[in-house]
Amino acid sequence: MSDGKWHLDKRVPVALIFALAAQFAMGAYWVATTEARLAGIEEKGAATIREIQSLEAADRRHEQEISQTQQQSSILVERLNSTIDSVNRLQGEVEETNDLLREVLRGQ
Repeated sequence: MSDGKWHLDKRVPVALIFALAAQFAMGAYWVATTEARLAGIEEKGAATIREIQSLEAADRRHEQEISQTQQQSSILVERLNSTIDSVNRLQGEVEETNDLLREVLRGQ
């Protein structure tokens, strides 16, 4: 019997063979389900990455819009200050004109 070839001895119980086959089947099942779960996790991860990239792009757009709004606000503030200065200057001129008219009317 020592010819080097593999053989099954009659002393190996059939129950052991079935137990080993069942363990092998359960191992294969466990590997398959683990792989399926891993694939699901990878898909969710890819979807999350896409969502993050989309949110980052939206954030960049919002930052640009905020920057533009700030620039426009600065321009409006400058224009408003200029308008206020013009109104104040006109108010002073109106007061001067009124004073001159009062003097003219008093002189008559």
